[in-house]
Amino acid sequence: WFLQVNFPGPHNPWDITKSMEASVRDRTNFPQPVASNDGTEDQHLKVRQNYTAMVENIDAWVGKLMDVIEERGELDNTLIVFTSDHGEMLGDSERWTKSVPYQASAFVPMVVWGPGIPKGELVDAPTSVLDVTATFLKAAGLAVPEDMDSRPLDEQTLSNDSSRHEFVFSGLNKWNGGSWRMVYDGRYKLVMQTDGPVEAYDLQEDPNELTNGAETLPSDLMEKLE
Repeated sequence: WFLQVNFPGPHNPWDITKSMEASVRDRTNFPQPVASNDGTEDQHLKVRQNYTAMVENIDAWVGKLMDVIEERGELDNTLIVFTSDHGEMLGDSERWTKSVPYQASAFVPMVVWGPGIPKGELVDAPTSVLDVTATFLKAAGLAVPEDMDSRPLDEQTLSNDSSRHEFVFSGLNKWNGGSWRMVYDGRYKLVMQTDGPVEAYDLQEDPNELTNGAETLPSDLMEKLE
């Protein structure tokens, strides 16, 4: 069997219920946005409190779904993938929502749990949500088409370098301009835009993407990404 569950949050306008609010309103240890003069600290705090409440609510519902699977006696034989289609800038660099090629928008969480998945292992190599397709095909005992740019997630472990992507790609065609393409190798990222400059970042040294390294990163690295 296969079940896909889509949650609409966390999402603006950040509306939450009274019960959801109870766990976050007194918590103030949230970081402020990076490189932002947009709004007050209190406004950003309230948004991040509500955002957190939405995350916690989704987490609770995932737990309820897993409880039902366990009650059916199928939890030990079920593969669970938790991920998202996009991120949220949440005020960083005075940007909100999605649609831009920066980390908070284009990079998403992915948690994989189930048979054959190493427990507690963090893989920070380039991975794509496209890999979910190959993962499910393999779990169902079906072959992954050779021309599909998708690789099973359970093979992309710390001990298996050969199954990982050398690069992953992303892009967006905007109806109102500003389309972009991005390539990422696990540390360095190159962004090509129709209505903006070429951008490149060393995410190890500059995780908040504050300094465009397109003119300063080594030329051989730039050629490799291009």
